[in-house]
Amino acid sequence: MAGFGKALKLTGTNYVEIPGSSNKLQFANGSLSIAGWFKVDTFDKDWQALVAKGENNSWRVARRGSENTIAYAGGAGEGLDDTPNINDGKWHQFVAVTDAAAAKFGTALYIDGAIHSIQTNKPALEATLGNVFIGENPGATNRMWKGEIDDLGLWNRVLAPEEIALLFNGGQGMPVSDLPGLTAPVPAIRPYSIGLNLGANALTNLTGSLNPSDAAGVPGVTQANWNNLNGQNGTNVNNIVADTDLETATNTTVTVSWVSNGTWASTGLGEENNAFTGPDRALLTGYLDTGSPTTTSVTISNIPPALTSQGYDVYIYAMGGVGGRGGGYRVLEAGTTNVLSPYVRVQSPTNATTYVAAPVSTTATNYAVGNYFVFTGLTASAITIEATTAGGYAFGGTPRAPINAIQLVASEAAEGPNLSIQSTAAGIVITFEGTLESTDDIASGQWQPVTGTSPLTVQATGTTQFYRARQ
Repeated sequence: MAGFGKALKLTGTNYVEIPGSSNKLQFANGSLSIAGWFKVDTFDKDWQALVAKGENNSWRVARRGSENTIAYAGGAGEGLDDTPNINDGKWHQFVAVTDAAAAKFGTALYIDGAIHSIQTNKPALEATLGNVFIGENPGATNRMWKGEIDDLGLWNRVLAPEEIALLFNGGQGMPVSDLPGLTAPVPAIRPYSIGLNLGANALTNLTGSLNPSDAAGVPGVTQANWNNLNGQNGTNVNNIVADTDLETATNTTVTVSWVSNGTWASTGLGEENNAFTGPDRALLTGYLDTGSPTTTSVTISNIPPALTSQGYDVYIYAMGGVGGRGGGYRVLEAGTTNVLSPYVRVQSPTNATTYVAAPVSTTATNYAVGNYFVFTGLTASAITIEATTAGGYAFGGTPRAPINAIQLVASEAAEGPNLSIQSTAAGIVITFEGTLESTDDIASGQWQPVTGTSPLTVQATGTTQFYRARQ
């Protein structure tokens, strides 16, 4: 890799200041990703800066002390000293990440596509007055870079691992300008979630399917990586993926079975009741239909511990082709007659352009108006969702209880006990409150208790290890 066209050549006596970046590139209290390519000619100063906004809890990518490695501080101190030697006269790619939510880490530094230097403390980027410097640190000057820098990019979010892999591209690189990114924004703080887009092929000439990068759903739980499910019936459909906080599709063991009267659509079949745009329009186009009087059932099995261990909420998207028609919805424990959430009565709005929450009530006899509603606090590993126009739950001229989509979302957890990690000569010192747990795969939800009391010293082994403290 020899740069994209031309690169910035710095001699250790010069740098580039970005005018007007003092306020625009602060990212105070937010998330941040910085990517670029670099080559070291000579390390002749401690903490030589590759690109920086300042010291303390501002952000900077720089040589680590007097070592032959680089480090990132972005709202928290530098992470583990485990990056490779990059003082070899070759081009290297980096991505520095600050995750304000500290979902998998607080900060991390990718070198040539591999993650290093994880800092588990929750970061808090602060506002600083100076402009951004390329090849120098405005918060601690006379740390000028000696080498080449190319194709820098900054994002006010956490880049997905897939995007980081694209930027490295096996060492061949991809210009920042060519990175496709997501087609719609997603929240900075996102829970583990599984989205099922039902009736995705309700009509072949309709776009009812979602691409992996299409972000859709209720604001606050918007997700990508929806699972497109086709047809009026399905049995033990697998290869269901979950969407994680870093916009990553994670495999699950979930299977889905469903039985319905048929599929229909909220647009394109003479029933134009879909005023949404983009991926949300696709999500709410096709649906499992009931007819009258029939019952639709969707069974979701093998729900992973990442949801069941702390509880999850079930979002049901229900918008039929005509407003003012409805039915009853409930949740059962699959395989039993146990009712987890009793029937609620819901009817579709007409031509809504935004998501409208239908207030759920198990005692009301009126039909709440909304295109989605939520059953909260479930923990079962297998559930059946029923939508019915039978048993007195039919509503409207031609009753209809549609299911466009189902989303399982990890319940918001209360703020946990404090935990901090520090790298020392003796090992990694973990100071924590409550009980310490660890896992090498955070998406699996398989956390194991760690024996020992705080502060606990452990030795670094394997590729990655995550820790959490619980009351």
